[in-house]
This record gives sequence, structure tokens and C-alpha cells, in this order.
Amino acid sequence: MSPRDDASGYGLGLFIEHDSRFGPIAQHSGGLPGFSANMRWHLDSGLGVVAYATSEGRPIASHAADLLDAELQGVPPGRDLVVRHHLPVLP
Repeated sequence: MSPRDDASGYGLGLFIEHDSRFGPIAQHSGGLPGFSANMRWHLDSGLGVVAYATSEGRPIASHAADLLDAELQGVPPGRDLVVRHHLPVLP
């Protein structure tokens, strides 16, 4: 089981997940044909990320979660994670 999957709830369009390492994380996914997005933030610190993909059905939420995890763990990015974290283009 992933530490992100300890518990979750839904209300007013937001999912609230409990991460055993960091505590509560709020997140919401959405999109339109050809576009996917996910926003998530750590409720205790207010630190958050927003990720976009220009392809339908991409697993963008897992990439946003990885980015937020890296920030919360204090991983020095050495580069701009948001700008340079690109997903491969689907055929």
C-alpha cells in the first residue's frame, strides 16, 4: 500500500487524502477532451503543485503527486520541476 492511500474522503469537489508521511493532502483532477489537469496541496504547509497534460487520459495525478512528494521531502530539484517535467507524447 502506498503511503498516499492511508485514507481519503471527498467533499465540495476536493479529495482529501491522508499521507502517512506528510498528513492531509487536498487534490482535484479535471480536464476537457485533449487536456488533463491535477492540482494538489499539503494542507499543513500550503505548498502545492498544478500539473497539466495536453493529451486525454494521461495519468497526470500520479505525476503531480510525485512532484509534491519531492518538494515535501525537501529534494533539491536542481532544475525547475514544473517546467521541465514533461510526459512522453502518445501516438
